[in-house]
Order: sequence, then C-alpha cells, then structure tokens
Amino acid sequence: MTEIKDLLHFNETVAGFRRRNGKVVSNCFLMPDEITKLSSEGKLFTVEGSGWLLIISDSTDYSNLYYYTTEDSDTEEAKKLIAQAGDRDLFIDIVTKNSRGDKATPAKLIEAGIAEPYKNYVRLQQFIKDMDFDKYDATLAEGYYWAEDYDNYDEAMKLWKLGLDEKSTPLPTKESFLKHKEDGSILFIVDKDNNLAAVYVISISGNQSLLQHLCVSPEHRRKRLGDSMIYKSFHYSRDKGVKKFIFWAFEDNIPILNLMKRFGFVEDGTLCEQLIVKK
Repeated sequence: MTEIKDLLHFNETVAGFRRRNGKVVSNCFLMPDEITKLSSEGKLFTVEGSGWLLIISDSTDYSNLYYYTTEDSDTEEAKKLIAQAGDRDLFIDIVTKNSRGDKATPAKLIEAGIAEPYKNYVRLQQFIKDMDFDKYDATLAEGYYWAEDYDNYDEAMKLWKLGLDEKSTPLPTKESFLKHKEDGSILFIVDKDNNLAAVYVISISGNQSLLQHLCVSPEHRRKRLGDSMIYKSFHYSRDKGVKKFIFWAFEDNIPILNLMKRFGFVEDGTLCEQLIVKK
C-alpha cells in the first residue's frame, strides 16, 4: 500500500485512475477536510490494480474501505488488493439516495464472498426555518445537571459502547473529544453524585449540524434526558448559524426513528448500506 501524503496527492491519484479507466463507480464520500486530517495523521492509504483503486482509512482496530472501480472489474483482483490491507476488519459504506448510486459493486463483492452485509442506516433531516424553538425546553428532570466541565473520556466511552456499535459508528478519539469539549459541542448530563447519565455530540460542518452519539445510561432512562439533550443541541446549533439538522439511525431502530420524527425530522431518501470484510 502507498501512504497518501495530502489532499493534492489524493486528488492526483483518483484523477489518474479515472484517466486510465474511463467511467468508474465509487463509494468514496470523503470530504476534503477529512482527507487532509487523515493524511496528516498517516492514516490514509491507497492500493491499485486492474480495474480497482482502493482507499483505506485506518482507525484503532478496523479500517474503512473506499473504492473506485470499473463496471466490468474482476472481483478476484479486489480480493488480491484487499489482502494487502493487513489484519483488520474493513467496513464498506455505500450511500445511495432514492435508489440512485452504485448497487452493482456491493452485490458483486457479496456474491464473490469478499464482503457480507453488516448494518443499514437511514438519514433524517430537519430545516431550522420550519422549527418552533419556543417549545424546545432543555430543562432537566430533578436531580440532574448539565456538566460543562465534565472531562472523563473513559466514562463517556464506556457509556457510548453500551448503546453504539463502535465499528459501525466510529467513536470520538480523545483528541476529538477534547476539541468538542472546548467548543461546547459535546453535551453531558450528570446526576447529583456527578455520575455520567447521558452524553451527546454535535458536529457542525458549514450550515449543517450532524447530531450523533446520543446515549443515555440504562439506570437513568425514562427521565426524558434524551429529549433534553436534543432540545439543547437544537439551540446550540441555531446559535452557530446552522440551517439544517442531519441525523443517522439504524433502519430497524424504530424507537429513535419515531422520536426524531416526533421532533419534525423526515427521512430524506438516503440510505447507507454497510458491508464488512472480515479478516
């Protein structure tokens, strides 16, 4: 594999593959700032073969795999290239909207025994102009408190791991955790003994706010803490100039889908299908 040095290197690699191969399909939705960050940390790699360009983004104990490929590419070549990716599991995200997108490649990878289905997410959205902020009261139940000075990363990770699939939904690194804490975009609720009851992350990009990693401790549920966190995230995002909220959820997580729809969120037709390559 070849390490990608920076955004220019990434763009030149992809452009060269396109020139050599003509029409290609891809699942790569990495944004320029993500490419810059990953490459600066030495976590972005590429490997190319006949009809395939693979981009591999490393994490702690697994990697994300993005592909550029021709419509008639050989899956045996993909298998050979994937073998160079080390011993970690590989996750492949295929994002489609209203049934548009690359459906053939995922099916070929599954049929060839290279990958298997893992999880499906649906995306919901809500525009700020359509929201009545007067009804979003973030007052907490008695005995609970907002804790802006909370900084126990290990406890937050422990809580996230109870309710989130950390491979399917990569959890914040300690560096990211501290950055969110500095700008107030991570919300904590504690009980009277300063035990962590709930945690939530708000990621703002441009005029969009991605609401993610909401988790309430089992012993503190049914106190409407989740509602309070969502309400507070609405106000925080509006004050930062956000125009639209985005929220991803497992397609079979009916309770959270119903909750967000109660807040006015609607499915926008976008589906993220995840495959896994087990090493």
